[in-house]
Amino acid sequence: MRHAKIPLRGDDGLAAARHPPVLRPGPDGKYGSLTQREREVVLLIARGLTNAEIAETCFISQGTVKTHVKRILSKLELRDRAQVVVYSYETGVVTPESSQRRRVTAGV
Repeated sequence: MRHAKIPLRGDDGLAAARHPPVLRPGPDGKYGSLTQREREVVLLIARGLTNAEIAETCFISQGTVKTHVKRILSKLELRDRAQVVVYSYETGVVTPESSQRRRVTAGV
């Protein structure tokens, strides 16, 4: 299965537009109720991105990201972002290979 690169801070952002993330379908009908954009946000949450970073990556406002997160939590019947990450890994929606850790830069 081919996994697309989601650009992080410093990337040109065009890679995400050309290659949307590839996510495997979850084992339950709940995951199937998510839109493609919500599935992309799930992947980015699983990678540890903040709302601001997701907004920058997807070229949408932080308010729109918050709306997507609220809808994801509602549709998947989860209470917070941490449960989204656990759900994503436990159901196989994302794997460690498809959700590479983001680079942590040292502070001053």
